[in-house]
Amino acid sequence: KMIQANGNRNLLIVDDEEIMRNFLGEVFSKEGYQLDFASDGDEAIEKIRQKNYRVIITDIRMPKVEGTEVLRVAKEVSPQVEVIIITGYASDVAARECEKLGAFAYLSKPFQIKHIRDLVNKIVTE
Repeated sequence: KMIQANGNRNLLIVDDEEIMRNFLGEVFSKEGYQLDFASDGDEAIEKIRQKNYRVIITDIRMPKVEGTEVLRVAKEVSPQVEVIIITGYASDVAARECEKLGAFAYLSKPFQIKHIRDLVNKIVTE
């Protein structure tokens, strides 16, 4: 399939832990994605309102604005964006809420890097 030039490779990584942002950034820059980063939900929402992303990977638990809010706003701003939620505190309640808000996937840490890479690649080649 043709890769369209319409921001199809734009990826936003949202996590308050720098080590996690760097880790995911390294993985996806190797895959040829255009990356942006946000260290909290506020910053993520600001970026979502300014730029068209194909995929957003966000942590749930962050200071100020939680990942569920990032997900909600992202879907509101551009319904075609796919959001992958990662969390160190998996719970059925949170998983159901994310599903209801339209999350593409919900992964608990530690996740397999191959798994998240496959998910993102699947989204952009659809």
